Amino acid sequence: MKESIYAALRGEFVRPELPDIGTIVDNIYTVILCPVCGQKTLDNYYICGHCGWEYDNFPEDHHSAANGATLQEYRDEYNRIIKERS
Repeated sequence: MKESIYAALRGEFVRPELPDIGTIVDNIYTVILCPVCGQKTLDNYYICGHCGWEYDNFPEDHHSAANGATLQEYRDEYNRIIKERS
């Protein structure tokens, strides 16, 4: 989990310029707000370029193997890291 967050913060994930929320991209993805960092990202197993969360559409309390945590655990860790860096 921490590795994905740090990788995103280093800019290791692609951060394309995204259109408005709700726009369909490549007939596969929809532009959404990331449930971890609140930045624009894509759904359908896309990795957020801002925080590294892989959007897997699991319920918030479900442990995600792709992310190594529940959504709330990941969000808490992301916020802790951001706070430490400021």
